[in-house]
Amino acid sequence: METACLCRLRLIYKALGAFEASLVKRLGINFNEAMLVCLLSGHCVSGRSEAIGMKGSGREEKDDMIKLRTRNRTELPGEEIRVKKGCGGLKASEIADELGLSCSNASKVIASAENSGLVKRKACKEDARCMRFSLTQKGMEMFGRISCDELRLPEELADLINGALRD
Repeated sequence: METACLCRLRLIYKALGAFEASLVKRLGINFNEAMLVCLLSGHCVSGRSEAIGMKGSGREEKDDMIKLRTRNRTELPGEEIRVKKGCGGLKASEIADELGLSCSNASKVIASAENSGLVKRKACKEDARCMRFSLTQKGMEMFGRISCDELRLPEELADLINGALRD
C-alpha cells in the first residue's frame, strides 16, 4: 500500500494546526470561527453553484436572488454564493454545508462566535422556529482584521494553494 499520500496529509494537517495557532494568537479566533466570519461576510470562495436558502429552481425564485462576492483577500478565483434577498443571513444547516462541518460542530462554532459577539441570530420571517445567522458590527470589524498578508501560511499550505491555482 502506498503511504506517501497519508504522510503528505499529515503534513497538511500539522500545517493547518500551525495556521490555526497563528489565528488564535493574532485574532483570538480559531480556524472554524474565521471561516464562519468569512462565509457570513460574503467574501468566501465556494464550490457550490446552487442557491443557498432556496428550494427548486424556478425563474421567479432566481429573480429574487442576490449574489455575494466570493473573491477572498488572497484573490483566489471563486464562484458565486447566491442568497435569497432579504433572508437576513444563513441557516445553521447552510453554514454547516458550506464549512464542511456536521450540524453539531457547526452549532458549536456558531455558539462560540455568538458568545464572542461576532454573530447574531434572527428568526426567519417565514418560520419563527428557523434561525438565520449574520455578522454583527464586531464580526464585520473582525473580518476586516483578517489579512492573509499578516497571517503567514505554512509552506506546505502555500505550496498546495499555489499548485491548485496553476492547475
